Amino acid sequence: GIAWGEIGTGSTTPANTDTALTTPTNRAPVSYAADIGFDEAQVQFFFPDAVLANGSFTEFGTFIGGSSGIGTGNMFNHALFGSAYSKSSGTDTTVEVDFSFAN
Repeated sequence: GIAWGEIGTGSTTPANTDTALTTPTNRAPVSYAADIGFDEAQVQFFFPDAVLANGSFTEFGTFIGGSSGIGTGNMFNHALFGSAYSKSSGTDTTVEVDFSFAN
């Protein structure tokens, strides 16, 4: 399943044809995953302070397969944050992605 999460600074509206983030900056492996019932999944990605530069982040995507290299594997989803995330010094960052599946 989903193996990687990428955070970035792009602001282009995601499209069904996207294969990469607009402006990726960092990639992290799944740090926590859980199935909730038969139709929900929760996946978390951890970016330590020392790895993620201070700044403003606006997009996130998940990837199936690939490696630790940015842009590898197959993009599963691409979303913009509702408002920019401003990361400051001394702050570790966890991004949680919740998926709901319906028939």
